Amino acid sequence: RFALSAARKMSEEAAAASGGGESWGDAMQKASDEAVAMILDMFGLSKLGAGQDDDGGPEGGVRGVGTAYYFGDGGINGTAITQAVRTEFETFYDSVMGFVSAVHWSEPWIIALLSFHFLLLVAAVATRKRNEVQMGLFVFVLGCVYLAETLNKLGAKHWKSFSKQNYFDSRGLWMSCVFSLPLLLIAVVMLIQSLSSASSMLVKVKRMQLQKHVREVSKQLDGAAATAGGEGKKEK
Repeated sequence: RFALSAARKMSEEAAAASGGGESWGDAMQKASDEAVAMILDMFGLSKLGAGQDDDGGPEGGVRGVGTAYYFGDGGINGTAITQAVRTEFETFYDSVMGFVSAVHWSEPWIIALLSFHFLLLVAAVATRKRNEVQMGLFVFVLGCVYLAETLNKLGAKHWKSFSKQNYFDSRGLWMSCVFSLPLLLIAVVMLIQSLSSASSMLVKVKRMQLQKHVREVSKQLDGAAATAGGEGKKEK
């Protein structure tokens, strides 16, 4: 509803400009500014230009070119959306990089685990046309995910016998990210393959039904034509 009203307002402004002294481009710019103002007012936003500080006056430093939109009045207590998004992304990136750097990826058992995931993915893709194998692999993958908590507890007890450090925390974060998540992604790939195969089979069955229907109709028409021809010969 808001989009329609904004578009209507822009068209009215442009139509008014075409008959007055204001140019069409100026009218469109004015209507666009008014539409942005309506959006800011609807969501309780205010904007801070590149040449303003948080108090609305000229800023002392140099801010990047552009406009930052704020919740609230845009003052000291306002929260910059762009800055918040940037901060969240940097926090997520730092967390991921910290997780990656904390793992010794050259340990033999970790290499074996990653190889297991890779081979399982290759098997899932290579056997996509064999429904029995796909069903067995799918059940196996879900079973491994189900046993992840038990494997995490066993790893926490015996990690010194095969690992340089204890990755198996009580919350199972490492186990979830390195063991369960790849298995779930493989299961999703298998599910997508099954849906694609089912849709292709449905299309084939529907096409065969249509071809059969066309043949039956053709036979009925040929039979009707033959019957009509035989009756015509009898009348003669």
